[in-house]
Amino acid sequence: MVTEINLSKEETARLDTDQFRRKVCSGCIAGKQQRNVAKPHPGSEPAITEKLGLIHMDVCGPIEPTSMGGSRYIATFLDDYTNLSVVRLIKVKSQVPEEIKSVIAELERQTGLQVKAIRSDRGGEYINQTLQDYLKKKGIVQQLTTPYSPEQNGKAERLNRTLVERVRSMLHSSQVSKNLWAEAVVTANRIRNCSPTTGHTKTPWELFYNVKPDVSNMRIFGSIAYVHTPKELRKKLDPKEKPGIFLGYEPHAKAYRVLVNGKVKISKDVVVDENEEEEEQISDVHVPAEDHMEQDIPPDVLPTATSKTLHHRRNSDGSGGDEDGRRVRSRIEEEPTTQR
Repeated sequence: MVTEINLSKEETARLDTDQFRRKVCSGCIAGKQQRNVAKPHPGSEPAITEKLGLIHMDVCGPIEPTSMGGSRYIATFLDDYTNLSVVRLIKVKSQVPEEIKSVIAELERQTGLQVKAIRSDRGGEYINQTLQDYLKKKGIVQQLTTPYSPEQNGKAERLNRTLVERVRSMLHSSQVSKNLWAEAVVTANRIRNCSPTTGHTKTPWELFYNVKPDVSNMRIFGSIAYVHTPKELRKKLDPKEKPGIFLGYEPHAKAYRVLVNGKVKISKDVVVDENEEEEEQISDVHVPAEDHMEQDIPPDVLPTATSKTLHHRRNSDGSGGDEDGRRVRSRIEEEPTTQR
């Protein structure tokens, strides 16, 4: 059996290549076939050169445990050009079409531009008459990946991984209840948008909104936070603050979200204790705003946790901290929480 033939360049040029075509061996295919990971050919896909030229989207979930507001999924959206990401919390996948409409409308209003195309997998939440009619009316091209090819929607998949990894780390380091994952993912997404991404020296926020993000009010997720109580809501000798857990930032408002007795309070007047050392160093955090805003958030807006003991910061040797830390912890444990 001839296994090798040595030919010169001149002899090779005279060969009829049709005689050397590979024959298809069904047995070899059955035993050896692998996935063909297609890489884009140069020029096969035009580069996105403007905001909203292409929006990648995906759904992450179901996530256990269910959030306190009943959410089980994260609908994620990523602008290809700027890397700005948007997250929406949903209870069932059937909510995705409406969330797509809402996100597209919001992004278009903020930029004055129109979404040109969207890319997703072939999940039923993306292939339905309601969404297809909407996209056709808007003139938006829908790009669908081939079945079982998540790499074709790689940017959306990578965004999901980034957010889940950050949420896992935030919940672990802060020792809060896992039911707070929905609050954590919104905060993680905000931090991501205010951080430079691979391939860019500017943050997604600056690329999308043309203004540098203000990170001066950012605080550590899960820290002990003290929410100011307006005088209209307290008696003469009542404490001026209520201790709680720092969860993040209220969208479209200069205010914080703090979990107090199982309810999320929105307030601009918050003192956050980020210090983990033995000596307490509490800094006053005041977010400028015209009017004071403090209210309870309905459970269907963003999930909140109910039972989480504000753990006392411990020293590196495992010993307890100062008396103030024990006082804060004992006050929270004594106050009942209401599950929503």
